[in-house]
Amino acid sequence: MLTTSDNKTVLIPNGVLATEPIINYSTQTTRRVDWTFSITYGDDLDKAYAVID
Repeated sequence: MLTTSDNKTVLIPNGVLATEPIINYSTQTTRRVDWTFSITYGDDLDKAYAVID
């Protein structure tokens, strides 16, 4: 059993019936989510932070 950096638990089975890893998204109480945002040079940075927050 492995816990990934974004707090998912991955079970890697070793039997013939289960050949794919099982990812359990609900074992951990918190999860990390990576978001990417773009902003141009002329945009208001404070307003962008307010929208995200």
